Amino acid sequence: MKSGLSLVLSVFCFCSVAVSAPSPGGASESGVREFTVREGLPNFRKKVESGSAAVAYFGGSITEQNGWRILSYEFLRDHYWDATFRRVDAAIGGTGSLLGVFRMDRDVLAGKPDLIFVEFAVNDRNRPSMEIRRSMEGIVRKTRRVLPETDLCFVYTIVEQDLNDLQQGKASRAVRVMEEVADHYGIPSVHMGVRVAELAKQGKLLFRAGRENVKIVSGSELNLSSDLPVTADGKIPFSADGVHPYENTGHLLYADALKRALPAMLKAGRPGKRPLPPPLCADNDEHTAALTWKNPAVKCRGRVENVDPEGPVGRAFLARMPELRKFSPGSEVEFRFQGRCALLYGLFGPGCGSLEISVDGGAPRTESFFDSYSTYYRIGAIGLADSLPDGVHTIRIRVTGTPLDKRARLADQTRFDASPEEYRALDGYFGAVFVEGRAVP
Repeated sequence: MKSGLSLVLSVFCFCSVAVSAPSPGGASESGVREFTVREGLPNFRKKVESGSAAVAYFGGSITEQNGWRILSYEFLRDHYWDATFRRVDAAIGGTGSLLGVFRMDRDVLAGKPDLIFVEFAVNDRNRPSMEIRRSMEGIVRKTRRVLPETDLCFVYTIVEQDLNDLQQGKASRAVRVMEEVADHYGIPSVHMGVRVAELAKQGKLLFRAGRENVKIVSGSELNLSSDLPVTADGKIPFSADGVHPYENTGHLLYADALKRALPAMLKAGRPGKRPLPPPLCADNDEHTAALTWKNPAVKCRGRVENVDPEGPVGRAFLARMPELRKFSPGSEVEFRFQGRCALLYGLFGPGCGSLEISVDGGAPRTESFFDSYSTYYRIGAIGLADSLPDGVHTIRIRVTGTPLDKRARLADQTRFDASPEEYRALDGYFGAVFVEGRAVP
């Protein structure tokens, strides 16, 4: 296994823990299937057999971590050693399938992957079922329109709140909705949390084991083929926060679930262009567009600057958001489109402020690109409008410059106290406007 993958060690000792696989076919003790083959991954199999294939990893922070994403990719490279693989990394922490379907043209499809792993169940868990169905179906239909020979595989991870239901044989609502979409389009799926829940129920795994006494080490310092690290009383520590797995325990279990599923999925189905049956939702999100600042339908006013490519924001984000601009207080964005909803794609962070949003000349409402996690810059989006009636709509956005009590909003105020000057700016960092529908000049 390659070095450089961060791994977690604690006061854990290496003891043997029986971690048996579920029975063939994906059955599990809980009654929730670990994997469902459906129409399999025949096009990906064909590409691997041809000697070259690209794999995209599309999801939230659990996929963005150097965990199951790295482990599964290295498994493919090691197992199919005579093929050349290319990886498309398209995960953004804290984001779900709604932002996913809007950004996938550039982040995923432009990379021309032969297989897309889609992981959004955790970050979608509190969204309404209809919204999940729209965006997940949009991801499938957009893929099949643009790359009809690209296979998809839905993968599901879990959080601590899902554990009891999963142990009782009930998947989360987000997973159940995603399975409806998978059934409709024949997409294989892997529930990577099934075995985790079984081990916790058997008393062999602690889903939440605190960070105290945890030391981060490099992959070269740990033999990943050895038994899983366990606590002094013989239990596997899964995560520190009940969400993000430790890379050398929880992520290994996630990756192992995928490894068990892949052989059956690669054997199934016939390669060829994937059909597009009638949609589950007529108003799904397959017809989305990104409007950049050069689009004639978008008007920018006030002080709008290119982001310094050598500055901390530019170095971190221009590769992911090439049209990223800095909008100073008082600047405005106005655009017209025909469609149902729109989002503003940008950064949350220490130097960000609030904005006023007005739809079709209505009273403005205030939103902010600063929240309790804004001690660092990260990619996110703000909903501008949703469920709009048919017709052409005009949206105006203004960066207000209104002072914010940033310290009071932060979950970790020590970072603010150490460098309050980093929080004084009230700018907007915007990369694009996303619309469901089309721009109207």
